[in-house]
Amino acid sequence: MENETTSNPYTAPTTSPSSTNTDSVDFAPIIRRWERLRLYYNAILVPIVLTTTFVGFPHHASLPGYWVSVVFGGVFANLCFMAGPTIEGYGTYFRFWNSAMTMMLFLAGLGFTALLAIGSIATF
Repeated sequence: MENETTSNPYTAPTTSPSSTNTDSVDFAPIIRRWERLRLYYNAILVPIVLTTTFVGFPHHASLPGYWVSVVFGGVFANLCFMAGPTIEGYGTYFRFWNSAMTMMLFLAGLGFTALLAIGSIATF
């Protein structure tokens, strides 16, 4: 007969609060925050691109290749947007991040992207 206090080697280990990994970062709230910010990002960039096109460079509006370029530029801008949550995740992991830095990073990225979009339209 086997001793009842012997642990089963096939059971999953249990973790106590003192043995949890303190180096982990919960990315779910970071990603949710940045996905909400993505709505503002696109809601600001779309009018900038349309206004720049129709007011500053109306001759571009009749070129199909221009609109293909705009769509690819929008996709590329949204791919680059993923740098924000990545930077915040690393900053949180290395413990030098605070909530004000999120908004500063967002506004800096938005401003840089807006300048790139205007420059791309002007040089098309």
